Amino acid sequence: MTSARQIEYQKYLRSAYWQDRRARRIVLAEGQCEFRECISGGGKWWHGPRCTETTRLEVHHLHYNSLGAERDGDLEVLCRKHHLVRSIGDVECQTCFDSFGVDDDQLIEIVEQAIEENGGVENVTLDMLDLSGLCSYCNSR
Repeated sequence: MTSARQIEYQKYLRSAYWQDRRARRIVLAEGQCEFRECISGGGKWWHGPRCTETTRLEVHHLHYNSLGAERDGDLEVLCRKHHLVRSIGDVECQTCFDSFGVDDDQLIEIVEQAIEENGGVENVTLDMLDLSGLCSYCNSR
């Protein structure tokens, strides 16, 4: 996002509409993080158990196509740690602009390392996460 878009997005997140929408979505999630780790093995994918965190819940946009008119399926309720994990998954390589395409367990490891290094999840922002080496394309050259 450009900084002008970021400013508008932050303004939107402070709006009464978003606050109501956010609260409704948390109620629909029964006040619990909806993160389920994607697990692979033997050529198959499945979801692990749901996170049990019920504090510091955030609402993640799965995409921004419906910003301002989000449906329930456009949003995911996540604890702070898992919101960081999902947000890394949305980041592109700054060299080749390809998506990282890495497993949740790698993303969780990066977030957990940052949490440990910074004294808690409340002290970690997306720009603090070490994403170097994640791009399979750039690393293969």
